Amino acid sequence: MPLPARALETGKTAPQEEQSRCNPDERYFEGHCILDGQLLRVIQPIYPRVAERKGVEATVRLEAIIGRDGSVTDVEVVECTREGFGFGKAAIRAVRRWKYRPFLVDGEVGDVTFETVVEFKMGSTAIPPATSALKEIRNRGRELAA
Repeated sequence: MPLPARALETGKTAPQEEQSRCNPDERYFEGHCILDGQLLRVIQPIYPRVAERKGVEATVRLEAIIGRDGSVTDVEVVECTREGFGFGKAAIRAVRRWKYRPFLVDGEVGDVTFETVVEFKMGSTAIPPATSALKEIRNRGRELAA
């Protein structure tokens, strides 16, 4: 099982001597130096027609994998606030087309599982500018032990 990335955004700190082995643009996490991927291309989802006609809004929480090439795969809906209007499918179609600069784990390209939220609001669709929460980190398919 890949290492769960439980606290990348929490600001947990490690002893200074461990953190000092990471470059300034990396962050230390459970024994590893992580260089965050960068969202290079965002595709806006298409608002489902039925929902738009009825004035329905929704929030969709998704989980997906950012591969070593920066592509997004295995996109799944974790939660959708309004079922039956096509919000989940629209969000999946858009997020599959996002492109990232891959994450580096200890200097090597790694796959990461992440969660993100797509909000459908009448008049606009707001997408977070970056990964909202990393779930797992893998380096060349190997489990990363802390």
